[in-house]
Amino acid sequence: MSVLRQTSPTFCGAAAANGNVQGSSVCVQEHLVQAIDLQDVLKADSQDPVNLDVLGHLIAAQASLHHQQYRGTKERLRRLLTNSGNTVRGFVLYAEGMGPAGFAIYYPMISGEGKRISYCEDFFVVESCRGHGIINQIFHELAKRTLEEGSEYLEWSTDARNDAVLKCNEKAGAKHPNIVTLSATHLLSAHDESGGRDPLSSIWQQVGGNFSTGGEVVPNLRTYLLEARHVDHTKPLGIDSNIIRQTGDMPFKGFITFENGRPDPVAIVLGSLHLSTFKLEKGIYLENPVIAEGVDQRAVVLSVVDKMSQYTRKNPLGHAKWHVSEKNEQMLHLLKEELGMPVDTMDGSSASELLLFRLTNGSLRKIAANEPDRVLRINPSASIGARNHLVR
Repeated sequence: MSVLRQTSPTFCGAAAANGNVQGSSVCVQEHLVQAIDLQDVLKADSQDPVNLDVLGHLIAAQASLHHQQYRGTKERLRRLLTNSGNTVRGFVLYAEGMGPAGFAIYYPMISGEGKRISYCEDFFVVESCRGHGIINQIFHELAKRTLEEGSEYLEWSTDARNDAVLKCNEKAGAKHPNIVTLSATHLLSAHDESGGRDPLSSIWQQVGGNFSTGGEVVPNLRTYLLEARHVDHTKPLGIDSNIIRQTGDMPFKGFITFENGRPDPVAIVLGSLHLSTFKLEKGIYLENPVIAEGVDQRAVVLSVVDKMSQYTRKNPLGHAKWHVSEKNEQMLHLLKEELGMPVDTMDGSSASELLLFRLTNGSLRKIAANEPDRVLRINPSASIGARNHLVR
């Protein structure tokens, strides 16, 4: 719905809505905002106000803010969202009589503690709608959905240069969980076809290992994809076996490593499939390794890297990221210094480090319980500008 109201140009927010301000008047429109689920966006045709083309324009607008270029097409975006290997969720906020005001895309992941969480890949507010409470509606919708889907908390990454979003994160109650995100993309191709090229040759030699063709890459260690058959093997390492049962909609759950002669695993690296909407590619997130006492961390990590490379050959991936606790100095040194994993950034510069943020269960409940104002109040010229920006 759209309602014209007279108010002061100085008070375009709540004061104007109350109708009790004085001064020269301009027209302000009120637009009811609703959340259009991603599945409905995927089903929409070109005549619908919110369709896949509109979502593509929103993603492109967000990418430009991050100095990135979106080269997607409608069909490529559709394939990524429907065949990502994960259950992708999301929504577009649509202001009636105006157009889309923002969007969010998220999906389930497994945390390093072995809990089901939700990870928000993107959230974005159309430029002309900023400062009007749309971000509150996005956080409310994400919080409500995260709780309804049984996730323990919500995480996302923010460019360290994005002061506006950093302030929104703080206002929402999000905390940085002291986790460093490293890029492991260069290790996805640790093998060539012949198994002869080795970017980590010096480290392999230290543990007496060599390239694998599917067997034992490090002496006495074997790493497998973490699957339902391992449901009774996670407890010895302190990982609740329920995480296997609670993530049946996630085909990739990480890796599990056994040592010859031992019935219980010596290491688990939980993980999840990840997607980049900017690059339209799939990747994986690996979590902080859980390794039994007395087991060589270097050997375990190399065995996992080998298995990750094998997995990539059958399931092409464009990137890999590894979460590590800032307190785990030994693992950080191994991954950063010995395996050459740089801190994950938006554009390769140290200034654009991607910082992880988290909303805990308690914070999510507070946000979900605080119903936001569903009316967007904005002047007509801004409304037209936003609509034209998205359809050009």
